[in-house]
Amino acid sequence: MNGISILATVFAAEPPPSLELSLQQQIIAEVHHIERSQDLPAALAYGDRFRQKVLDGIQIQYELALMVNRSGDLKAASKRYSQLLNQDPNHIASLYDRGEIHLLLGRYDAAESDLRQLEVLKPDVWVVHFRLAELAGHQSKTEVFEQQILEALRDGFSLSLLAESGQHWHNWANDPSLGLVLKQIFLLYGSEEKWLQLQQSY
Repeated sequence: MNGISILATVFAAEPPPSLELSLQQQIIAEVHHIERSQDLPAALAYGDRFRQKVLDGIQIQYELALMVNRSGDLKAASKRYSQLLNQDPNHIASLYDRGEIHLLLGRYDAAESDLRQLEVLKPDVWVVHFRLAELAGHQSKTEVFEQQILEALRDGFSLSLLAESGQHWHNWANDPSLGLVLKQIFLLYGSEEKWLQLQQSY
């Protein structure tokens, strides 16, 4: 076997994980460079060409989806996350991002599916419980709302963050049922001052 044949055999074989990871990181860096120097469509086109012709790596897929997500095109980002999750159903970051998009778009059943899967995979991460509390708030599920806030607190969440977490938390603070739950939690685990701040924010 001559030198060229040996090289062909080596490069035809599946690259070891470390080489594959390094390659994906190089392409991700190039994609970001293109985004900065040209625009998002050019960066996405470059990344997708690489995926089609060389390597459809999970890290590349996620980075492209994240770029679309940050651009504000939530439906397109959701589609990219779904394609990734078809290959890796337990990809933590994609499950979280897609669940958050579903929540923002009012797709509550789909959001719950992603977030509940995350709850199984990452039971001690407060942001998962925080998003599940938001989901319960949107659905006016008072008991689940309370349970998930308490779970988030157990895992390190700070009630002081609620005043900066969106208009909906202010609305819930003034809701007859959800507001009562929040008031009790603030008086037990926070402070009356923070509770009043949440009620009056926005």
